[in-house]
Amino acid sequence: MSAYYDSDEDVGTMAKRARRGQVDDDPIVVNSDEKFHLHRDGFVVINNIFESSETLVSALHAQRVGTEVEEVFNYNDRSDQPNDGKRHQVPLRKTRKCIKDAFNKIVDCLQTKYPQHTVCDCNIIFSDAGCRIQAAHCDYSIDSSFAQLCDEDVPLGCLVAVEICKLYVWRGSHRLSGLKEELLKGVKEIKPTVIYLRPGDGIVFRGDTIHAGAEYKERNVRLHVYIDSPAVNREKNSTFLQRPEGDMSWTEMDRIIQ
Repeated sequence: MSAYYDSDEDVGTMAKRARRGQVDDDPIVVNSDEKFHLHRDGFVVINNIFESSETLVSALHAQRVGTEVEEVFNYNDRSDQPNDGKRHQVPLRKTRKCIKDAFNKIVDCLQTKYPQHTVCDCNIIFSDAGCRIQAAHCDYSIDSSFAQLCDEDVPLGCLVAVEICKLYVWRGSHRLSGLKEELLKGVKEIKPTVIYLRPGDGIVFRGDTIHAGAEYKERNVRLHVYIDSPAVNREKNSTFLQRPEGDMSWTEMDRIIQ
């Protein structure tokens, strides 16, 4: 269990808030010291990519001022709640040395680990106080051709903590893409796993891993990076809900993704 949850809140309380927001069942809560495997679990945590600081946090928040920010979808597709307007993003601008240094270390780390991919499109993600959990989604449009990719060709994404942050991921959900309804009926429900990240840690997840941005009681800033594969064209800065309209097999996905 993590020693760095929200300081005034235990796991049970956090789980109840999560359930009221988007997640139907108590999540599994772990910290970034636990070991995962990218292609087995759908994600992997990388510790100590760079050293964060209050100076960096302030510099990133400053990039929101005087900049046209893009509202990131932040609604509950199961209860038809409207977007709460408390999650935004802007492209990262390397205007100060602390930002350049952090960005260069992120790129060096990810490009070394995934040399066949290209690190690109780094965005700053802001959550205002009271920001709700996102709907479960993927960062790529998942179709039958995506399911035929070998693991090494799957595009990736990375959430990098500047402050303590967290992400909901559905462990093993990447193996569901391309399965027909009759096969999905034999799959057990998957509980969400909540990964807590220390400042400077990152979580790399496959483009077909279902995940959701977390809720925040106080404002939070973090970075999101795409790690593109030459085998897949990406629609820039888009997300795709885990329940597309008109595909009946996703009725089973609603049951599986709790």
